[in-house]
Amino acid sequence: WVVDRAGVDRLAKRAFAPPNVNATGAFRLVRQVADNSYTFEANRRYFGTKPKVSRVEVTIVPDASAQLARYRAGEFDVIQNLDAATYLQVQRDSQLRRQLRTKPILRTVWINMSNDKRPFNDRRVRRAFNHAIDKSALVRIALRGLGSPAHTFLPPGMPGSVAGTRRPTPFNVDLARRLLTQAGFENGEGFPNVTMHFSARSDFQAVAEFVQSQLRQNLNVNVTLRPRPATVFNSE
Repeated sequence: WVVDRAGVDRLAKRAFAPPNVNATGAFRLVRQVADNSYTFEANRRYFGTKPKVSRVEVTIVPDASAQLARYRAGEFDVIQNLDAATYLQVQRDSQLRRQLRTKPILRTVWINMSNDKRPFNDRRVRRAFNHAIDKSALVRIALRGLGSPAHTFLPPGMPGSVAGTRRPTPFNVDLARRLLTQAGFENGEGFPNVTMHFSARSDFQAVAEFVQSQLRQNLNVNVTLRPRPATVFNSE
């Protein structure tokens, strides 16, 4: 994120909590319970078109199906960031479908490997994992088509993105197996147990299960999945 460096240097984490938050948006953060609720008020000093509402209350509901249930009950005016299953549920409901608005967002989600620890300190292992996962199938199956395979950190449309100039990393099981063999783990023999930690959202769970299946099938590598509540995952 783009942040006020002077404020962060002076206040560290307190720079992101009221009343210290320094930003230029249409609304100001005036109250928060971290990872639970946030209250915003119209920013009278905003340089653009002034907000049409004076106050916005945001409630964090990690489970998308619970979001939708509370929206149906009239508790929320807007919900966003639906997971794939809830999105399809909305699409099948004619009334909800008329209320749906979609647009691409500038976001990249990735799986990080601890490249300072064995065996991921070996670049061949990291490349083997990369080539062993069919990312197009991951988007199609685990995310129900909501997304596109990423081959760079910055997504298309974001200043500095080189996505349009980079060739995609191919899904190539033979190459993945050769790389793992070169790293000393032919057919996955001797590869240590791997644990994948992720935030406990249904779409992240589906992605993790897909990756787990691909690595077992294509590299004979076993991965243990460990979903964590968002508050725990974000603090670890």
